[in-house]
Amino acid sequence: TYSGVLLVWSTPSILAAISWWVFVKNPRLIQVPGTQPVGYIPTFRRVIGNRTLWLIGILFFLHNFFFYTWAGWASLLMQQKGASPELAGLLTSVLVWVSIPALLLMPQLSYKIGLRKPFLWGTGVLLGICAWLIISSSLQWCWIIMAIVGIANSTRFQTILALPVETMPSELVGSASGLIIAVGSSGAILGPIFGGHILDVTQSLRLSLLALVFTSLVAVGLAFAIPETGSKNRGGKND
Repeated sequence: TYSGVLLVWSTPSILAAISWWVFVKNPRLIQVPGTQPVGYIPTFRRVIGNRTLWLIGILFFLHNFFFYTWAGWASLLMQQKGASPELAGLLTSVLVWVSIPALLLMPQLSYKIGLRKPFLWGTGVLLGICAWLIISSSLQWCWIIMAIVGIANSTRFQTILALPVETMPSELVGSASGLIIAVGSSGAILGPIFGGHILDVTQSLRLSLLALVFTSLVAVGLAFAIPETGSKNRGGKND
């Protein structure tokens, strides 16, 4: 039953909350030499008026639109291709399993080569191709497609989250991150709703997947418009 599933989900969350409460202390406020505290209004204006941040936020919106639409309807798509509910759930879970090593290894690769943008536009290309291919792919090929989507998604996710740290002054990083998360999170809400509406009207997920191909192409264009923040753009020095 779902009650058992929810119980399993709740246990790690409770343990994490207790561990945080017990072991994590508030850090001591450290004033960086040569900097002055920034007021709320000046900070808000500098963040809101930053073009690069808006590009990152829109890219994060498209990222979440793609992933949550894909993940939300992947199980049903697998069942439409002939999978049992159990196999459909297992196939969908591949997205998460492959993301674990990807989240550990891909940031290291990015820092090694000193570039961020290839991890933004390259993953966008891969995700668009996967959305196109899975429309007509057999169930056997879906294992590979799901793995590629999981790796590409987690790679782009961690790269996007690093961008505010690398593009903004330290005193504005918190506000900048808040902006892109606020803009991007709306994609996680709208994407599955969009896919569900198309499913209700057409009884198919084909148009939803074609829409994901389009959003991937737009995301690739945005990735090229975002400035490179890797070490090669900073004279070859990793911070």
